[in-house]
Amino acid sequence: MANNQPIYMATTEIPMERTAAEITSCLVQAGATSVSTTYQAGKIVGLTWSMRVLGNEANFAMPARVAPIYKLLCKRRSPDRGDKWFADDLKTKLHEQAERVAWRQLLRWVQAQLAMIETGMVQSGEVFMPYMQHADGRTFFEYFESQQLRLTAGETKPS
Repeated sequence: MANNQPIYMATTEIPMERTAAEITSCLVQAGATSVSTTYQAGKIVGLTWSMRVLGNEANFAMPARVAPIYKLLCKRRSPDRGDKWFADDLKTKLHEQAERVAWRQLLRWVQAQLAMIETGMVQSGEVFMPYMQHADGRTFFEYFESQQLRLTAGETKPS
């Protein structure tokens, strides 16, 4: 993303707790049978949920990755120095803004997936699969990433 392009949802003032509740509602609409909120140091950091996928109960975990947005907000304030020169109160305000933006972006993504589910273009398990939890608790994406598995287009299995 170029420095002059706006950050999607960058000006939101909607509290992350409200957004997490909206995402929960969307997940239930998509078929979630239970949804839990994950906290760290008293702040919401993700959601976990269960839903049936191809007849089996599956668990999912979706983190709100705030750090990249915070880093980008800081860099836009000072392209050369990042957040090192900011006063603590400005760092706190920028981090809170990054939290709100991260959660709002997750909501918009989930809403887009829900629209595709409702039209029959995809199944719930299909769009949420990267967040499906592997037996060891990591998401499928985290598992693939840790194994350094490469998925290449057009490659076929040997016969």
